[in-house]
Amino acid sequence: MAYDAKELEKQAIEAIKKNKLIFLDEVICYLPCSARTFYGKELHKLPSILDLLNENKVEEKVKLRKKWRGTDNAALNLALYKLCSSDEEQAKLNPNKVDTTVNIYKNNLEEDLTKLTTDELKRRIQEAAKEDIQDTEDTAGDSK
Repeated sequence: MAYDAKELEKQAIEAIKKNKLIFLDEVICYLPCSARTFYGKELHKLPSILDLLNENKVEEKVKLRKKWRGTDNAALNLALYKLCSSDEEQAKLNPNKVDTTVNIYKNNLEEDLTKLTTDELKRRIQEAAKEDIQDTEDTAGDSK
């Protein structure tokens, strides 16, 4: 069946407003077309749909934060604090967080290692190990 993109957009907007939807996959469930058709017609890129979803998300977050502010529930208070806190404060609250940013002093760069491939990581580890061995040998030679 052929679907008109404008009509699907109109139906999506109605569903988002009526049901306070916040995710694209929820929108698709309210449409007569398949997910393949929805994405094929690039409805997931339309500002009219994305802006409404974002508005609903923000509205829901504000409601939750207002509700959380008035409670004595420690878990909710901690969740609210984490949402409002800086990275430094969050790190202090979460001792299990692993920082994957590494300072590479040689180039004075900070780099997120999660973006590197496994092969690139192995290569860099091998280079660093060679440099450490060379530094150790140089230091040992200096002390003689």
